[in-house]
Amino acid sequence: MDRACDPASSFYRDSMPAFVVMIAQQAARSEPFFVVAQNGEGLLVSHDPSETGSITAYADALAGLGREDLFYGYEAEDRATPSTVTLHWLDRLDRAEARGIEILAIDYCTDDDAVAASYEQSAAHAFVAFAAPRHDSNRRSVPD
Repeated sequence: MDRACDPASSFYRDSMPAFVVMIAQQAARSEPFFVVAQNGEGLLVSHDPSETGSITAYADALAGLGREDLFYGYEAEDRATPSTVTLHWLDRLDRAEARGIEILAIDYCTDDDAVAASYEQSAAHAFVAFAAPRHDSNRRSVPD
């Protein structure tokens, strides 16, 4: 298997932060332009001291981090994400927010109670929240 297609490979961890930094440097020449990574909070954490520089550069390149399924939708729409998963992500997202990175929480729910809980939980962390009806990313929210 091509190493670029193997998610178990370190290829992603090694190349994604550098790629995001390159995009941010290019974008800095255009105003306004912001880099927002989707589900990329894991790249902000490492147990390898040699990665500190690339993690710092990656964090500095980001204006925001989007995190899908934070509180709802991990297993299915309108289902609460398992607390162990949410707590794992929150640890990383709270650290990112402390670095000045805006957190955009996207939950997948339509049930009134789930939507309310989603917004309430995001607000408790000062995250920008959006409760989407489903994972279908090509759905238009505003008609032509």
